[in-house]
Amino acid sequence: MLVESFIQNLALTNPEINIIDFVKKLNEITYNIDISFIEEFIDLVGRTDFCVPHTALFTYGILTERDSTHDVKRLLDQNEFVEGKDYKLTRATVRGLVMQNIYNLTPKIFKYILIRSLKQRKFAEYYIFLEEALSYYSEFQKLKLKQQHKVQLMDAKEKNIMRLVDQV
Repeated sequence: MLVESFIQNLALTNPEINIIDFVKKLNEITYNIDISFIEEFIDLVGRTDFCVPHTALFTYGILTERDSTHDVKRLLDQNEFVEGKDYKLTRATVRGLVMQNIYNLTPKIFKYILIRSLKQRKFAEYYIFLEEALSYYSEFQKLKLKQQHKVQLMDAKEKNIMRLVDQV
């Protein structure tokens, strides 16, 4: 019931709200889960290049800082990801001494790993929430169109009344 009244109220007060702001507001009144990373994830949409460094797995808590690039490789192999398609491997010299593997993931693979993580359920919860939010946004759009149609009908009736009054 809370979501329905939220949608109805929003259709009346803020019909031009974009989907990202809609998701944020819906989260505030319903789930209240951590979606602080939404902007970063949205920026990755549509990208197919190897733009996510494996260090992001540390940043988002999938692996710990004490895990090595061997653990990254194990994770990639465990999920049967393919080098050249799902990730790119390069080697770099660190402090002029040691060669280190650098893995760059596609956004799709990065998000796949986040969703499947046993350590961080918040990403799976986020994507489940997004699916529901998308459905609610669709309802919001339908209601908004219905209200716009009502306004157009009222305007047309008003014009007809004015035209008839002028004729009298």
